[in-house]
Amino acid sequence: MCFRIEPGRVTHLNEAGEVDSEMRFTPPIGTQPFQIKSAYFPVDGDVPFIQDVMLKIIVKSTQHPLSEVVERVNGAPYQFMGNTLTGGFDMGGLTQYVYNHVYGQPFPIELWAQMQQLDLVTFATVKPGDFLFWGDDSLWIQAGVYLGDEAYLTVDILAEQVVIKSIEQGSEPNVVGRPHVEVE
Repeated sequence: MCFRIEPGRVTHLNEAGEVDSEMRFTPPIGTQPFQIKSAYFPVDGDVPFIQDVMLKIIVKSTQHPLSEVVERVNGAPYQFMGNTLTGGFDMGGLTQYVYNHVYGQPFPIELWAQMQQLDLVTFATVKPGDFLFWGDDSLWIQAGVYLGDEAYLTVDILAEQVVIKSIEQGSEPNVVGRPHVEVE
């Protein structure tokens, strides 16, 4: 069985090399999961198997390596309530965007809501891809994504752009959250 993926579309080819099944989709954006826009399957054949494989291909296609996402957003402009490359990012929008593109899943933009969807871990166990938060429930002042080697991706409001910063000794985040979504 042959499957093909292209932006927004996955197809299955029959033994003659012709498309006999198709799913069109949109990737996860903000809090919206990926959405199937249309689908068709042959009347005969193993529809449940084809459908299952197509859904797995779609999920996999919405996941990107952390390094690729970081390269894409680093230097993007600051924008209050922003969560897109073209419009810019605030801290919640940046962490939402990274989560959407690394894990292929929807994620809230509000920092407090993000923390509720993460497994809380200690800073001593932090790994690349974990989410970092400074402050407390009354005011979250900084958020970012850990990259390794004491570096994290965040929005620098004074510089008005997405930057990579170092975690200084004594200024560790108050909360570290780890996604419970597995990336294959």
